Amino acid sequence: MTLWDLARGYGVFMTGGMRLDPYLIEKVETSRGEVLYKRPEYDPERVYEQALAQTMTAMLYQVVTDGTGRRAVVKDWQVAGKTGTSQDSRDALFAGYSAELVGAVWVGNDDDTAMSRVTGGGLPAGIWSDIMTIAHESRTPVPLPGAQSLVRLSPETQARISYYRDLSMAFGGVVAQ
Repeated sequence: MTLWDLARGYGVFMTGGMRLDPYLIEKVETSRGEVLYKRPEYDPERVYEQALAQTMTAMLYQVVTDGTGRRAVVKDWQVAGKTGTSQDSRDALFAGYSAELVGAVWVGNDDDTAMSRVTGGGLPAGIWSDIMTIAHESRTPVPLPGAQSLVRLSPETQARISYYRDLSMAFGGVVAQ
């Protein structure tokens, strides 16, 4: 899978389940304003259920707010994404999106040798954050649909659930008479 494919896949979550065709160049103009190239418009089709895309967004949002992708934060924007590190740290990546832009960053050695302690949540997430911060400078922050839709349990509630789960495991083989 290429980074292009990865960005396209994450774009489906960003758009609430609609197909996204990523691009690098939107428009090329001469110094006099003559348009030499303009990216053609297209009608995106639904390729994934909206509710599922929003659930994925909620989970990927938590990767950035509470998980391995904390270095991918973009000030004033809700962003979602996922870190990735291959075995022996040969490859590290971060793919993510805001409500407006999607992108992916890969770092690795051209000769497929391992890197020293590089993970997707480190260098790639930091690079992604730097790029997206610049890309969002002239934009007004827009909420990321679905980002905060998962129910969050308090630490106390999590501890209580864990306690009762452990208790039920300890007595799982006992049947009341």
